[in-house]
Amino acid sequence: MLFHYWVSSALCTVTLAAPSLAPPSAEAALVLREYFEALASETQEVKRADKKETGKKETAKAETKGGPGCDTSKAKLPSSSLPPPSGTLKFIGLGSGTQNYTCKAKDAKAVPVSIGAVASLGDGTCTGAKSTRALSLLPRLAMEYDIEALIGARAGGGTHFFNGAGAPVFETPAGTLVGSKVAAVDAPKKGSVPWLKLNAVGGSTNGLSEVYRVNTNGGSPPANCADSAASFEVKYSAEYWFFGK
Repeated sequence: MLFHYWVSSALCTVTLAAPSLAPPSAEAALVLREYFEALASETQEVKRADKKETGKKETAKAETKGGPGCDTSKAKLPSSSLPPPSGTLKFIGLGSGTQNYTCKAKDAKAVPVSIGAVASLGDGTCTGAKSTRALSLLPRLAMEYDIEALIGARAGGGTHFFNGAGAPVFETPAGTLVGSKVAAVDAPKKGSVPWLKLNAVGGSTNGLSEVYRVNTNGGSPPANCADSAASFEVKYSAEYWFFGK
């Protein structure tokens, strides 16, 4: 009973924390509830498992430093046909922003051309370590809620943009990665940009070697330029998983 009250309170808090947004849909409210329930459930499972493996004293000590839930070895990259990572997980970013496009003319025979993206990267590393299920729900919630209200201070994780040479750049607490796409697969969700794997190229720092864009929501342009402006943005969200040495 107390847990359900806490979830309801959290729903109100998040809604009020984002006055600039339209009221969330009923579906989003249900997803938010599922997020909190998944996070609470899997966090308790992690704590029980740690007590069995390391003993109560070691577990209590770990919890004072952020808890065993922040052990990134427990986080699992969402399954796909993308090539597997070769490094160690360094950071999980929750991307929330826009995919940007141009159209030369209002013409049904012309297609929008991508000119990059701009997004903030909330720090979802500990959430992913505690609950892969909870993390997977955050991109859906980011389409309607203020993501900073959901993950608090960790929202200041970094930024994603494209440089003057047209290369994707990711600035994160784990370092900077300038990427080059090496693989792509269609997103499971219709209207969402593809899942990607990018390898680091010149300009990357701190040993970051690869990044995956997964669990995408939105971002795809219309099929043609018939009703599009010369330049336009499409809102999107995604998880970005960074690996390195």
